[in-house]
Amino acid sequence: MVLAAILSDAFNLLKMMLPMIFIGFLLANALIKSRYIKYTNIPMALLTKKAYLPVTCSSALTFYFFNSWTGVGVLSTLFRDKIINERHVIVTVLIAMLPKGLHSVLFFQIPVAIAVLGYSIGLLLPTFPPTHNEAGGFTPSA
Repeated sequence: MVLAAILSDAFNLLKMMLPMIFIGFLLANALIKSRYIKYTNIPMALLTKKAYLPVTCSSALTFYFFNSWTGVGVLSTLFRDKIINERHVIVTVLIAMLPKGLHSVLFFQIPVAIAVLGYSIGLLLPTFPPTHNEAGGFTPSA
């Protein structure tokens, strides 16, 4: 009975996530095969230059900002085509936490903070550094 509930919840989660994963990989492969991939390097070019990564890794970082599955798709395609090596993949994934975190703040945390707290306090809330609480999560410090 418990196993059935666990499997049911797992399949519901899978049903919800698979379309986003598929769209991310489809978009990544379509953009890599198009001529517009060179324009996606521009936003994160400075970050990849500071990390001593090839310019092609900056397109993966740009896609990480919008959809992390697309960023993973770009990285896997670049690695499969032998354009980048294992070191570049590892460093890019570690650096990708910055655009992924910015995505979370800009599209999820700030709108909720503004809706709940108003503009004056809601825009200040994401600037507070996170602190570790006893339950294992992070809460903004006051």
